[in-house]
Order: sequence, then structure tokens, then C-alpha cells
Amino acid sequence: MTAIHTRCRPGDIALVTNEEPGCEDNIGRTVIVQNKFVVDPELGLMWEIATVTDVPWVALRNMGRGGGLRHYQICQTHSDRSIVYQADKWLMPVRDPEFAGGGITLHLEDS
Repeated sequence: MTAIHTRCRPGDIALVTNEEPGCEDNIGRTVIVQNKFVVDPELGLMWEIATVTDVPWVALRNMGRGGGLRHYQICQTHSDRSIVYQADKWLMPVRDPEFAGGGITLHLEDS
């Protein structure tokens, strides 16, 4: 079993601090961390996120079935069903320092 300590936790509001080349327009955007995640071999733990504006989200990776490296834009709002993931290490949670707490520790089964 592998333990991964995260920066974010579900429900956090976070700022995007880094992105893949070609997706730099996402840096500085505000997102809400959802309850689902995947583990990417290159980027590590990636949270499902929801954007807080109607501005299109630029993405390179399709994390769904039959994924592959493609450049596409997703316009995601709270009512949209598009699924977007972002690396935990590229998110900075916005929390009141007095009540900051921290991320969470996930215990993942080794495959």
C-alpha cells in the first residue's frame, strides 16, 4: 500500500500554478477540487476539478477511455458534464491560514 499526501482535498478552492506546455492559459485560474481522482504515471495524483467561469479550459490529455495526447478545449461550467483533471502538485489551495489544516493522506493499493 502506498501513502500519498496531497496539497488539496475535496471541496477546496484552488489556484492553478503550473500547466503542461500549450495549456499555459489555465495558469492563475480558480477551480474547485472535486471528490474523484486518478493517478497519472507522469504527473502523479490528479483531482477532478470544476472551473468557476465559462472561459474554455485548455487541455492536452484525455483521461477518459481510449485516451491519447490530443490538444482540445473544454468549456466547463458547474452544470457541464465534461470531466477535467489537474495535477495536485499544480494546484495551490486557497484557505484561511487560521483554519488552514492541510491536504489529506490517501492510501492506495499497489498494483
